[in-house]
Amino acid sequence: MAELGMENTPRTERRRYSRANGRAATDQLPLTAVLFRRDAALGRFTVQNLSAGGALLTGRRDVAVDERVRVLLPLPGRAPLVVDGKIARRATAGSDLVVLAVQFRHRSPSSEDAIQEALVRELSRRAELETPSVLVVQDSAELSERLRSDLASLGRRVHVATTPLDAIRWLEDPVERVDVAFVDVSAGDVDGLGLMRFLHEEHPTVRRVLVQGAVRPSVADLMETSKVVHRVLAEPWDKTALTEALGG
Repeated sequence: MAELGMENTPRTERRRYSRANGRAATDQLPLTAVLFRRDAALGRFTVQNLSAGGALLTGRRDVAVDERVRVLLPLPGRAPLVVDGKIARRATAGSDLVVLAVQFRHRSPSSEDAIQEALVRELSRRAELETPSVLVVQDSAELSERLRSDLASLGRRVHVATTPLDAIRWLEDPVERVDVAFVDVSAGDVDGLGLMRFLHEEHPTVRRVLVQGAVRPSVADLMETSKVVHRVLAEPWDKTALTEALGG
């Protein structure tokens, strides 16, 4: 398929966000939009390369270059946005699809701001989700805060659960990803070893670290734990021990 570009006419910035970084958000928002021509709906199109300056729309209805169109664009967290534009480029994709490069003609800077805000918000959310995530299961506020602070200083995103039930809610969240779980040997109403066995069976990809605080497991428990735990972290710990517990 031919590569399509967008042309923007330089003008004085009046908007909250500069267009300069708009292309960095390419394909970050999984959107579809409804395209209109002379108030007639042409159908739903897949949106790519969205920026304040325009977007690539892929669908089954063709529109001629330079023709004026209107785009009904749903944005996360706000009402759908209506943007006027024109077809700057077009190309075919396979036997029945057409790709239209739409150059937006904003009525006000607020519509540009709305698009940029959605892109910035999505980029921030995805950057956060890509940061390694650690779940700390600890019912002692002092120990959990110390562990949270030390893990955050190593560049980890940390969630704290005070009970195994809270921990399982994090683990079962379809959006959140947990890479490593630090579980106190005595975590609330259910023992930490039981939670480790649950993690081993239900979430085997999560690295499992057993934290020894005031309560020390018995030799028999440690032998059982060795089957389901990747690492044991004893208090007091240092940054070296914590880094090794994280797996490197």
